Amino acid sequence: MNTRPMHFDAELSKRSTSEWMEVPAWKVSAAPVRALPDALDNPYLAATSGIQSIGHPLSPSFRVLSSPIRLDGERIEARRAPALGADKDPLLRSLGYSAIEIATLAGNGVIGVAP
Repeated sequence: MNTRPMHFDAELSKRSTSEWMEVPAWKVSAAPVRALPDALDNPYLAATSGIQSIGHPLSPSFRVLSSPIRLDGERIEARRAPALGADKDPLLRSLGYSAIEIATLAGNGVIGVAP
């Protein structure tokens, strides 16, 4: 259920984001919410190491937003997640499943087969 008043959307759509950001009467901090493609093309983020490239099987220079957390003044390096299902066997073994039980789960379609 959308509880936002209908007139709120209608009023906001009368101006662009940049026009709203120039309204001098704001007495609160405000910033536009950007879509990911816009954020990845942001010159400020590019200049401040706010964007990192990580290796990815489908895109060798996959760009991601950097973590805002810094340790000793350095940003935390981005890492890609394992491929879907790539770490399921070690994970299930760490939870006490045997190789036979894991094979049975896979055979019954309960878990997928690693790509």
